[in-house]
Amino acid sequence: MLKLRILTALVLAPLVVLLVLYAPSWLFALVMGQLFLVGGWEWCRLAGWQSKFVQASFLVLLLISMLLFWFFPTLNGLIEPLLYVTSVGWLLHLWLLKSYARRGLHGLALLDFPGWHLLTGWFLLVIPWLAMVKLQASQPEGHWIMLFLMVLIWVADVAAYFTGKRFGKHKLAPNLSPGKTLEGVAGAILFSSLFALAASFWLQAGHKSLLFVLVAQSTVIFSIAGDLLESMYKREVGLKDSGTLLPGHGGVLDRIDSLTAAAPLFYTGYSLLLLS
Repeated sequence: MLKLRILTALVLAPLVVLLVLYAPSWLFALVMGQLFLVGGWEWCRLAGWQSKFVQASFLVLLLISMLLFWFFPTLNGLIEPLLYVTSVGWLLHLWLLKSYARRGLHGLALLDFPGWHLLTGWFLLVIPWLAMVKLQASQPEGHWIMLFLMVLIWVADVAAYFTGKRFGKHKLAPNLSPGKTLEGVAGAILFSSLFALAASFWLQAGHKSLLFVLVAQSTVIFSIAGDLLESMYKREVGLKDSGTLLPGHGGVLDRIDSLTAAAPLFYTGYSLLLLS
């Protein structure tokens, strides 16, 4: 399985790098939009929506939302507040994850409301897509900042896996994701911080280098929360993966779950602390 994961990553990673660095904004938005729509279809499975009509309606909702943000500049005034609200909203999700981990597989009453799944799915898919599009399109170094965010998540993911494999003894949330350990989280934060520090010099962050690293550390922590949130939903419906599209990696949502939390948080921290 590990070899298959590595082979798939070796094929996809260069394509992602080329897309981020060289694609015009409209093409980047289009490709990422398609990926997030596939993630939306997988989300329907996690939410337990069996009806084809409900699934199609949710995808139409996601598509219309993305198109409205892209084609109507007058909505730009809503973008910043939505990104900030989403970042703050992840604090609620942290509480939800903590409560769920304590209760095990018995679940929470909040998860029984269909409206909660709809709202959560919309914020998990539309807002991160919006954050990534805005980052990649920002000038003068948006392409590099977007690539930094991608690689930051990759570094944290790889570091967490191998550190946890080698040193992991204390489970992070056994009822949610048995493979994750506190040692793995520590490794993810350590190596991603070193990467962020090196990147801050490359991006010439100057006197804001420490802030840059702090934003990166917060982003990594929230990326882990995004991973755990998807794990919670998968356990609720008895699924190991969100899909089977990517060999060795599961579904698209399994690959972008970290970004669903990381992208809005990073955009918020980057715009408020580093661009001010």
